[in-house]
Amino acid sequence: MKNLHLIFFLITSNILHSQDNPPSQMSLDGFYLSQYRYVFTNLYGKPLQIIKTEDGWIYEFFKVKPDTSVYILTKASSDDTTAIISIQINGEKYDEMIPFLGLKLGDDEKKVFNILGKYSEVTELDNPHVEVGFFKDRNYSIEINDDKKLYGLRIFGFDGFKDLSDNEQPDLLLFKKAILAKDIESLSNMIMPNFKIFRNDEVYYYKDRIKKELSDSTSDIHKQLFNHENSLYNIFKEENPDNNMEIRLTMDPQRVMLVAKFPDSKFLKEIVFWGHVDRYKVWEISFKDGS
Repeated sequence: MKNLHLIFFLITSNILHSQDNPPSQMSLDGFYLSQYRYVFTNLYGKPLQIIKTEDGWIYEFFKVKPDTSVYILTKASSDDTTAIISIQINGEKYDEMIPFLGLKLGDDEKKVFNILGKYSEVTELDNPHVEVGFFKDRNYSIEINDDKKLYGLRIFGFDGFKDLSDNEQPDLLLFKKAILAKDIESLSNMIMPNFKIFRNDEVYYYKDRIKKELSDSTSDIHKQLFNHENSLYNIFKEENPDNNMEIRLTMDPQRVMLVAKFPDSKFLKEIVFWGHVDRYKVWEISFKDGS
């Protein structure tokens, strides 16, 4: 197994940055920041290694390929142990990878710099030897190995994103439009990565990469949104439940939520919006009993 130094580097390093680069990113290889930790265990099995630090960070190390030539490292906070705040992927080559701004592990250094620009701060690590580059006001970093190939990518936190404005409001009509159009790309940015659906006694969560679940007609999330007899798609298409909806503000120590209730709908109870990074996103959908 290679690159255990990465775990200790992530624990001890301070994040540095560069400028004039593509925007910060919410996802890496199809996984999103704030997505549930258990998604990785569901896909890759028991972590190869878990480290819990005194200051409350939880690191989990998963093999993507059986020979550990590609692996993922996730990071969660003691403030919310259910969700990840960092995703890192490493390996010499990963053709199956969902591109990150057009890049995959194993790409030539020249292609990396043509797309991302040159980083302004750099450090070096051994075993194997890599050059680690950081970008100003961006939440991603890269690793280049001695063969001048992309060996690692990491996203961490929300540096570089706009803050949530006091005037920001959830856009139910835009969400409704995306549901009716089955616009997976838009929905992936409108729905929280730790999204939940409640119907009768069942709770549905993402169990895989988000866009895959939204587009896969066999997934529970897709069925509840689009294929169920009383799916959100059918409700929006047939009922127009927003004609008499009620919006309430709810606050707790960790989040500000706006709850849209639908008293006139036969099947839809409420949609909860959570202020996440720069916008309100759909966090929970609840259907009425018996739906």
